[in-house]
Amino acid sequence: TSYAAPRVSGAVALLAEAFPSLSASELRNRLLVTADNGFFLDDTDQTDTLEFAGNVSHVYHWVYGHGFLDVRAALLPIGTVSVASANGKSISLDQPVIVGGTAVGDAIQSSLKGVNILATDAMGGDFSAKAETLAATYQSANRYAKAVMSMPDRDLVAERLTATETNDWGFAEANGQIVDFDLDGGIGVELLLPTSSNGDVGTRVTLERETASGAFSLGLSHLQASADQLGLLQFDGTPVSASRSELELGWGSALQDDTWINIGGLIGLSQPNADGMIASVSDLAYSALSVDFSRENVLASGDRLTFFAKQPVAITSGTTSLALQTADAEGKATLSELSVDLAPSARETEIGVEYRATGPMNTEWSFGASRTANMGHFEGVNALNVSAALQWAF
Repeated sequence: TSYAAPRVSGAVALLAEAFPSLSASELRNRLLVTADNGFFLDDTDQTDTLEFAGNVSHVYHWVYGHGFLDVRAALLPIGTVSVASANGKSISLDQPVIVGGTAVGDAIQSSLKGVNILATDAMGGDFSAKAETLAATYQSANRYAKAVMSMPDRDLVAERLTATETNDWGFAEANGQIVDFDLDGGIGVELLLPTSSNGDVGTRVTLERETASGAFSLGLSHLQASADQLGLLQFDGTPVSASRSELELGWGSALQDDTWINIGGLIGLSQPNADGMIASVSDLAYSALSVDFSRENVLASGDRLTFFAKQPVAITSGTTSLALQTADAEGKATLSELSVDLAPSARETEIGVEYRATGPMNTEWSFGASRTANMGHFEGVNALNVSAALQWAF
């Protein structure tokens, strides 16, 4: 009709401006598949389904056609949106393409900020999107909450000269069964055996020594991880395996009869194995540090007051290169290789205090508070943690 013709013609013109690479039939199909057909879907006797490219379909009516014109929907992405990698594979953007581990923090998103990628929908339409939307970071359970839950199982005496845990994804958190052996001279050996086809394999050797200046501990481990929980965790939904080696050091000493200090730390190297849109990835160096100062018999006999500071595992150096289609100022596609620094811009630091005391009826009370800066290695994300726990033995 004279009313419909100019409106449809104008809609086609808008689509042609937005998607200059599409043919006339492809522009027409975008209008058909996005038409508003909700008003006749219940009239199943006179409807049928038309299949389009990219596994997109649309219900049409024998009388009313595909429905009312919806230009806005035709200008938006239709169906699955994907980005092309260097090897020609289309990678869906339905979920994060690159997932960083707990030691990466905001590094990937920060490196990709300000870069636009060229994405294509199921109907062949090209769109400019922010590259940082490709990335996500795995967040483990709040470390302080985990510490609170473990309070009832902790041994106060054993903790006096023991370095605090510095790695949330260390040898004990790997995917497998640990078999340990205690040898003479304070040497311990742990073997990590896989319990499934995608399990981890590793070896850890520890050495503990008591000297006049305190208790020293040393640990060496090597782990073949099916998924690198610290560095690059996933790419395109597939876990990124890695080979990790770590050196752990700890020292604890009694400063006075009722006062102790413990220092623990580690350094490690992770060698990820990745392909696809990841053009290359270097070895990733990481580290962690913890210090706590404890005093007993502060307010009551047998109680303990502890001040602590922790920096959990964070990547200190390492880069990866992503090969993907980017959009220039005119929206044209170009294959680019983007360098991504995997070291977070700010490290998480937690400072806190904990008080533990025994009470009547075989009870033990624990109270704690801490302040976390740059939580999860995300700059400017801060948290205040407060806890209380009661253990009752009966």
